[in-house]
Amino acid sequence: MAASLPRELLDEIAGHLKNAGACLVACTAVCRRWQAAFEPIIYSDLHVYSEDFINKEGQPRGISLHRFHALTSGPGIARRGYICRLWYHIVVPFDLPDWTMRKRDGYSSDNAVRQVNDTAFQSALIDLFKTLGWEKFHRLTLILALLGRNPGQEPHTKEDNEGGLYTWFFTEGRTQAVPVYRACFHQDGALALPYVSCIDKLSFLDGTDSTRDHQIWAGAAMQIAHHCPALAEIWLNLDDHIRPDHLEYLKERRQDHSLPGNAFLHWPRLEILTLEQFQPWLPSGEWIVRPDTDEEAMIAEIEDWEAEICSYERRVVERPILQQEQFHRLFMSLGYAARHIPRLRTISFDLNHYYFFYYKFLKRAGSITLEWEVEHCGAYKSDDRVAAAWAFHLGTHQLSDWEYHATLSQWPPVEEESSILRPGRVRSGSYRLEANR
Repeated sequence: MAASLPRELLDEIAGHLKNAGACLVACTAVCRRWQAAFEPIIYSDLHVYSEDFINKEGQPRGISLHRFHALTSGPGIARRGYICRLWYHIVVPFDLPDWTMRKRDGYSSDNAVRQVNDTAFQSALIDLFKTLGWEKFHRLTLILALLGRNPGQEPHTKEDNEGGLYTWFFTEGRTQAVPVYRACFHQDGALALPYVSCIDKLSFLDGTDSTRDHQIWAGAAMQIAHHCPALAEIWLNLDDHIRPDHLEYLKERRQDHSLPGNAFLHWPRLEILTLEQFQPWLPSGEWIVRPDTDEEAMIAEIEDWEAEICSYERRVVERPILQQEQFHRLFMSLGYAARHIPRLRTISFDLNHYYFFYYKFLKRAGSITLEWEVEHCGAYKSDDRVAAAWAFHLGTHQLSDWEYHATLSQWPPVEEESSILRPGRVRSGSYRLEANR
């Protein structure tokens, strides 16, 4: 009797069972009609672990990468078309939560625990990309996150759950707090990563609905994205909590790992680029917004910066003045980078600051415009270098009190044969790139 149920009823049953969190795999064994009804739902949103992994409490039910390869190859090749979202849990030997340890004498972040995690991370990504060597019309969304198999502790450390705080009781993080761990490739390790054409969207947001970060270094995320030539959308969460005295750590990570040559990056399907909550400082820690004269005088009088940082009663310093040169460099970089994105329709930018600053590039039927909106009249105005990057004339600006826009004749602009396309570079911040099809 079950084998003769109408397909519409089977679809309803499958939907209700999925919403209830039931395992649907057993239903596929009833008969071929049930298999045809339940497998598209089972495979549409699939959790895969890089190793055979006993699911921890709270972790989604999933299968190993080896099992995934077997189920989607040979007789199961049709299942590839069912997959909409693939959640890939990169299993590493040690779980290293942020800000839970304090250094002892002899500590170094270049230690065996981090190295073995990086090795597992690199192998897991290479194995996945080898598995996903499918035809490009089987397109899917890939969500990546790290998962430690066992609790880990680095050499020469001790537990301290207040390692991330900067209070009167712990103001020496420069020498005591263990820096956060972010998985990355070994030197030249990303070169072994195959190019994969089936990845339509790539996400480095936390895929398990927990408060934990994906724990993947931003440079590694960009190396992964570089090997997805048909990428239409990328989400990357960089909103990490970093202690104010760990700027040295950030600089070291920035300098020790080279990124792909930006001149060779090309995004043929990308249509929408969104830079959300762009941080108002450089990787060096230098602010790109400045206080006014009165605030600068107040800052100059501060003698005890430890007290200033630790006190909850100190007010936030207002910084209403935009560093013009830094924003010129940003919009120049965006302009030249955008020439690598032939299908680009929209760029939007907003500054993570209490003085709002918005920017948009809009390519619509019959018009192509650049728009800037600032909180204070005249807070920012582009210069001739920005105009050259975006191929417009400064004289075409239309100004109002708080906003102005420029009109472009075409995009991308026509490049002369002798011109040199300057590679664009975008500084770190929380951003997403997406394409609507």
